[in-house]
Amino acid sequence: MKRSISTIVPFFNTNRMVEEYTEKCYWPSHQRLMKLAADNLAAAGDLAKWRKRVGEGWGSNPHRVGRGAGRRPVCASGRNSR
Repeated sequence: MKRSISTIVPFFNTNRMVEEYTEKCYWPSHQRLMKLAADNLAAAGDLAKWRKRVGEGWGSNPHRVGRGAGRRPVCASGRNSR
């Protein structure tokens, strides 16, 4: 038991966890925030506009077709195609 603990401690401890979270999550998030906030939030505004455009267009493509089990194709709007 002691040997197991001594061999895994370097991989599973809070210091390593905090370092990993900082490198993989907190620091990249901070860098992204700085990019979005630069130039009086110009990039943030562009991102918001893009997200709105994508959200408004989501599912509105009448040419996207799915097939049910043995049924006629169904348009993305939920109506049966002709």
